[in-house]
Amino acid sequence: MIFHNEPPYPRGPVSDDSSGALYGGLCEIVPDASIGLGIPFGVVLWVFGDELAVPLLRFGSSPFKTPLPTQIDALAAHVVYGITADGVRRNLRAGMRSHCEE
Repeated sequence: MIFHNEPPYPRGPVSDDSSGALYGGLCEIVPDASIGLGIPFGVVLWVFGDELAVPLLRFGSSPFKTPLPTQIDALAAHVVYGITADGVRRNLRAGMRSHCEE
């Protein structure tokens, strides 16, 4: 994702944490949302975040103006984020389960 400027654009830890929390909550309500170990979540986040929201909010350039290697890097980063979010969610869930059994 190419940003024209650094802050004051509102992004970073707040948007990352909120999207991870949203994913975790969604998986609790709709267990099938966790299919794919977070990869579908990462792809959806990339499409709606990087490819649609960022240009619409004028935080960055259009996907049509962004070089393909940059887009591939961003997609890969979002897939890794999705896998990580799912791993954290699963570990927290397992920890909560074992804590409740004690």
